Amino acid sequence: MKRLTSLILFAAFLGAFLVSAYLAAQSFATYKIAEKLNHRLKKVSVPVSYGKFCYLLGPNDLLFKDLKVELLGKPVTVSRLRIDLPFSFRKKGVPSFTFVEGEGLSLPLDLPVLRELSTVAGVKGPFLNGNFKAGFNFSGPLLTVSGALSLERLADLGFVLKLSGIDRNLAEKFAEKRVPFSALLRKGKLVSLTVVYRDKGFFPNFVEFAAKQEGANPYQVKAELVRNLKSSFKENPEFARRLGYALLEFVANPKCLKLELKPRVPVPLEELKRFLKEKPKIDALMKLLNLRAAVCG
Repeated sequence: MKRLTSLILFAAFLGAFLVSAYLAAQSFATYKIAEKLNHRLKKVSVPVSYGKFCYLLGPNDLLFKDLKVELLGKPVTVSRLRIDLPFSFRKKGVPSFTFVEGEGLSLPLDLPVLRELSTVAGVKGPFLNGNFKAGFNFSGPLLTVSGALSLERLADLGFVLKLSGIDRNLAEKFAEKRVPFSALLRKGKLVSLTVVYRDKGFFPNFVEFAAKQEGANPYQVKAELVRNLKSSFKENPEFARRLGYALLEFVANPKCLKLELKPRVPVPLEELKRFLKEKPKIDALMKLLNLRAAVCG
């Protein structure tokens, strides 16, 4: 019985020691990272501040609370920002992956573009609120970049971009300014791009705004949109097949629209840049990128 009691006490002591050591290591790491972080923030061109910072040793995450960035004298705030990094990350290298998640995003509506957006979308109040996610991942020569933005009472927008030919080594050289941006264009190829839009009120508000501007009602505005779309189908059947019919379905039931670019053969970014400079016809561009659109649930 005494041996069992001794073992329990030893296990409890060992557990308390390990927890204390873990918390001490995490506190020390938080202090050292915050020290370097604050030094770097002083060199940023726009004012950046935060209420609390913590380094989570177990998952290797950076956690910010009450982050604030001043843009044109207006505060853009994020209640909670988490940055997930791989354990192999070197302080001066490009990580194999990074994931950023922001909760409680607050955007002042008197910023340029947002001012016009709030008018068209019928948003009232000083701020536009939402959440966001973003990240990238290297898998050999394949780079995947993703992002998502959710805005209250407006819409959710997400994308996944896949590029081949841009590996981690090339990205590090670019980050260290050892190769120019043109090197990424020469070696990179577009594999696919998927964009998903989910409406949460923006489209009906836009239709209502347009109706007021034209002295009509929302049904008339939607009918005009449908007529304009259908009138372009005869002139451009490629547009109708790849995008137009999906847009008609979305106008009738504005819930979700998915756009996908998936070339049959990956398109070199440099070639795509030259092609766009020539201002190609929309059907030629759709064929090159193999654009597809569809409504989604």
